[in-house]
Amino acid sequence: MNTIDPEYANLYFKQVYTCKTQVYTINCEYTISKLHEFITAKAYSDDFGIDRSYKIEIVESGQFDNVNGRDAELAPALDPSSIITLRAKYGDNIKKVAFYIRPKLFINIPLVSEDNQNYENIPMTPRT
Repeated sequence: MNTIDPEYANLYFKQVYTCKTQVYTINCEYTISKLHEFITAKAYSDDFGIDRSYKIEIVESGQFDNVNGRDAELAPALDPSSIITLRAKYGDNIKKVAFYIRPKLFINIPLVSEDNQNYENIPMTPRT
């Protein structure tokens, strides 16, 4: 049986507004969803040491003057449920792409139900 080894790329990741960086060897056939899963685990590990109360977002670097302001770190995050592969999204440029890891704190506050006795937690606005 002739199997082709997947192609890998060394991808650079930097936590927003810090000096914390890592380079990971990533399979180019990873989907954005799989990349998000991989990076989230790394973000919570000793590699970045982000507290687990934060959700992790991955942002493609170099998006200056985006809809959220001039900081590239504020650019829209990649869709964590996307099934597009890195190869399909970036093609031959995959080895030139870098990413930010952006922790986002989501605060849960109780919502009182109509009978004022049951509480449910609902996610509220993200806090950085």
